[in-house]
Amino acid sequence: MRMNARATLGIGFLGLLFLATTAYSTFLLSEQIYLIYDTYAHTEDLRLIDESAYNLCQKIADNPQVTEGPVYFRVDRGSSMIEDLNVTKFPYEALAVTPVGLYFYSKTVILTKQVLNGKYRRYLDVIVAHELGHIQLRHTQSDQKTEEEADRFAAELVGSYRVLEFKMYGGLSLE
Repeated sequence: MRMNARATLGIGFLGLLFLATTAYSTFLLSEQIYLIYDTYAHTEDLRLIDESAYNLCQKIADNPQVTEGPVYFRVDRGSSMIEDLNVTKFPYEALAVTPVGLYFYSKTVILTKQVLNGKYRRYLDVIVAHELGHIQLRHTQSDQKTEEEADRFAAELVGSYRVLEFKMYGGLSLE
């Protein structure tokens, strides 16, 4: 049976589409694998770094409003995720991140060393509650709307006065 030229082109196009989709999927998978490795290799369990900070974080995460647990707390040690955020997204230093797009780390809050050792330590409750908001609300991206939603969630957990104080005296908005 002979195929006409149009059918041959159609089959060829479908083959190319299949190859392109497979290559793109492979690229996305390899990027995910790299981010999972990077998150594991360049972060440490907060419990091992600062037990009092871990206890505070865990106390906030144990709030009945946080139903997407258990939540894990880690400290950044040079992950590309934080570095990329500082370079591309924020006009200021990132304080914490929740890698909601990474399956193995979707319920993980990664804090920067600046939060534990710097002027932001006194706002650890607000920063953690904000990141828990991203987890609880199942955010998959970061934009003004999701940041405001996470802020409102944080206000419910730690009080609106704490969130406002952080925004006024912490020197930045939560993002």
